[in-house]
Amino acid sequence: MRRWICSTCSALFLIAPIAVSAAGAARAQVEDAEKEVLIAYAHNFQHRGAAEALGLVLPLLSSRGAVELQPGGNALVVRDTARVLERIRPQLLAFDHPFDPLRLRVQIIRAQRSGEPSGPRPELPAGVLARLHDLLKYESYSLIAGSELSIEDGMAVVQDLGDSYRVDFRLRHLLSDAHASLEGFRLSRRTQGKFVPLIHANLNLDLEKPMVLGLAPSEASDVALMLVIESLPVRTADVTEK
Repeated sequence: MRRWICSTCSALFLIAPIAVSAAGAARAQVEDAEKEVLIAYAHNFQHRGAAEALGLVLPLLSSRGAVELQPGGNALVVRDTARVLERIRPQLLAFDHPFDPLRLRVQIIRAQRSGEPSGPRPELPAGVLARLHDLLKYESYSLIAGSELSIEDGMAVVQDLGDSYRVDFRLRHLLSDAHASLEGFRLSRRTQGKFVPLIHANLNLDLEKPMVLGLAPSEASDVALMLVIESLPVRTADVTEK
């Protein structure tokens, strides 16, 4: 029994110096980190908004680090140690990439509560028709006008839809590649020779499913006008031309 007790005591005495040594090493690392010089790194974004990258940078900062947004120059100024900046720089470079062209199909559709139910038609894709039936209680849908657009981030668009309608907006991608912002989107109808706005708003477009906006005097109206915007797969030619 004495030998067992002595062996245990010896083990405790041996472990204690190791624990003290580890704690000292940790304190030394903290002190070394606090002595590191803070460096300022400015990144001017060419393709993305600087504000969009804040969520990427903040989790990577040390306790001494800071980030400053400069919206006028579309830039971020990051202040931290050299070791932290070595992790942040490649993340910002990878994030600031140009978007591929975006293909949108914009359609004006007439919806009616009475009439023969609509089946899939060449000018009215089955996916769009199914989406309309899921959202609305109209029985028939017919295409009035439509167009397909291939546009790039930041591009201003003015597009006539047939003789009576026009859309104009500016494309802005959001942080996620699955969403895009159509800034200042306006749908206008020609009335007495002039285009009169029917819709004027900033639209957040989900690229995974069609967006449907309805225009009617009331929810009980038998006839309504539908604006449908959907993203289409990018064609190889669109990327090549870019």
